[in-house]
Amino acid sequence: MARLEQAITNIVDVFSEYASSDCKLNKQELKKMMEKEVQSPELKAKICS
Repeated sequence: MARLEQAITNIVDVFSEYASSDCKLNKQELKKMMEKEVQSPELKAKICS
């Protein structure tokens, strides 16, 4: 599998773990996903504030 294809597959898989049954993320689900899946403190500070 090509690197880009694998990256997209990973993004879709993570999204699916946190999205509700309607395949959408609400603000609370998005925040939970970002807090758990983003490891970089610098990036986390930018998106989770």
